[in-house]
Amino acid sequence: DQLVRVFPIRTCRDGVFRRAAQVGRPCLLGYIDKCSAPCVGRIEPDEYRELVDDFCAFMAGQTEPFVKAVERQMLEASARLEYEEAARLRDRLGALTRALERNTVVFDDSTDADVIGISEDELQMGVQVFHVRGGRIRGERGFVLEKAEELTTSGYLERILQRLYADMDVVVPPKEVLLSSPLDDPRPWVEWLSALRGARVDVRTPQRGDKRALMATAVTNADNTLRLHTARRSGDLTTRSQALRELQDALVLPEPPLRIECIDISTLQGQDTVASLVVFEDGLPRKRDYRSFIIRTEGADDTA
Repeated sequence: DQLVRVFPIRTCRDGVFRRAAQVGRPCLLGYIDKCSAPCVGRIEPDEYRELVDDFCAFMAGQTEPFVKAVERQMLEASARLEYEEAARLRDRLGALTRALERNTVVFDDSTDADVIGISEDELQMGVQVFHVRGGRIRGERGFVLEKAEELTTSGYLERILQRLYADMDVVVPPKEVLLSSPLDDPRPWVEWLSALRGARVDVRTPQRGDKRALMATAVTNADNTLRLHTARRSGDLTTRSQALRELQDALVLPEPPLRIECIDISTLQGQDTVASLVVFEDGLPRKRDYRSFIIRTEGADDTA
């Protein structure tokens, strides 16, 4: 939000962009100078490309040139007595400064690394990722992974790596990928990530120093993410219990159905019969009990 005042690149959805282009008027962001309005040709494609490249460079850690350039332009505008322009540049300088303050310095050097911490229980795994570029945390994300497969901790970490780096249009691996728990065999992942980056990528678990300290924070955040997710699901307990009691009454059951198995049959013109089983316990789906079947039978007798 701060940086689009300095680098006014579009943040709208494609539908909004196309609609603005059709009517020849930008959306509100174009009028308040938080977008350069490429939808209506207010900026040339080459200039817009340069704007996007500058934004990417700033986010990648090349911050000092932009701060100095805006400060110089502000002083030059003030010397020319163009005070409105100087005030606008002053606001841009303030936005850059606030953005830099939010990007915490965690390493003194120019470390480029993704720090991945995990916390797990029997059914789920909390994940926290810190994206460190140029020694600063440039971004972070936390999510919960359902344990739907019979995998070890290393196996689920491999799933996380696939999820983070499979789409090369979105992210390029950094020089280091730091994990809170070691992989059983990191060699194929080093080779894969290095091929994506076009240079060597180290995959390891930090043992000491600042990287180990940041990893401890990532693990703590992953644990908090997992706890919050579990608490939210537990908060639905009252609603689930009421629904199960209503189901008990509707089906005239002696007690609430704590386990429900749902089976569906699909047949294509009397052939190629397949079935699926979905299980709910305490009102929640159990992905580990999902099953699919190929049924060898004649006709479309679902009950059989």
